[in-house]
Amino acid sequence: MRWLATMEAIGIIVEYNPFHNGHMHHLQQAKTQFPDATIIAVMSGHFLQRGIPAILNKWQRAELAIIHSIDIVIELPYASSVQRADIFARNAVQLLAAMNIKALVFGSESADVETLTQLTSQPTEANDILGYYYIQAIQALGNKIQAMAIPRLESQYNQETLGETTIASATAIRQALNDGRTISNYVPAATAKLLTSGNYPASEAYYNFIRHRILVNPDDLKDIALVAEGIENRLYDAALEAQDYNAWLNLVATTRYRKNHLNRLATHILTGTTWQQLDTAANNLDYLRVLGLSSRGQNYLRHNREHFPLPVITSLSRQTSLNAELELRATTAYALLFQHHNITALLEREYNKKPILGGIIHD
Repeated sequence: MRWLATMEAIGIIVEYNPFHNGHMHHLQQAKTQFPDATIIAVMSGHFLQRGIPAILNKWQRAELAIIHSIDIVIELPYASSVQRADIFARNAVQLLAAMNIKALVFGSESADVETLTQLTSQPTEANDILGYYYIQAIQALGNKIQAMAIPRLESQYNQETLGETTIASATAIRQALNDGRTISNYVPAATAKLLTSGNYPASEAYYNFIRHRILVNPDDLKDIALVAEGIENRLYDAALEAQDYNAWLNLVATTRYRKNHLNRLATHILTGTTWQQLDTAANNLDYLRVLGLSSRGQNYLRHNREHFPLPVITSLSRQTSLNAELELRATTAYALLFQHHNITALLEREYNKKPILGGIIHD
């Protein structure tokens, strides 16, 4: 009977920027509800839904996931990750559905699945927005997946300051890191150990690359994903004036073009991603890329992968699809901040990296 128990799977959708105590609570609650299930996480790669770079690379974040009881980490491709909420949610749910999950467990401000199901328009709370679109995606697939919401603890999704408890938002933790403050009370020891360099990727650090692309190739801007309605002129004028990323954002931002949208747009400029490429890739999910596995996860794949509608891959070495091309571009752009040998090492991982097994990186 133990073998049969491992064949049931549940899914979660994560970014882990970084993995913190609130994420631990989410996982513990999921395991309480489904104690014998294989836990499959779909995780963003090097750039996240709001268009910002991850402070740890995707293999480090996958390692943290496996260490903390996730059984399989599947990569959400760049064209599905750096997206508005509805497409991000739709494609993440589709990948989990391809892995044959029986339930999706997600964090929510309200934790009220019934209310989210009955809504006819997008809610206001950040985590409820994603929950709402997760449920919409499940409905589009014929309601074959159970939706379960877990209430968030104390901190708000975008809260920018650390509180007095051991739960803090990822935003607050990143801000504390930028300020040089300790975060050890708010993250597991394994996360704290990885966050010791004091130098983490941030949108601000990529501004010179983004600015270069805008000023040197202004005629190409109109084709870049999310550029519309003549905003390319505004992007160019702001780049002429602004000496840093936040100043550029403030000059470009309007009530129509808010900062999260502009962060995604800036990332697409950085990676050279066009409207056509983004739309084509986002509407053509063509593989399930495994970044990490526990022993239970290995067993689940061994007995189920032949029934999946998409091929399971572990590297991009034999992939020629647009999703793979954009993923390689994203990693190249992400690595621009690193020293030459680290850039090469990061790109080699895309081609040669084996999945993380049981929280131990296998070269």
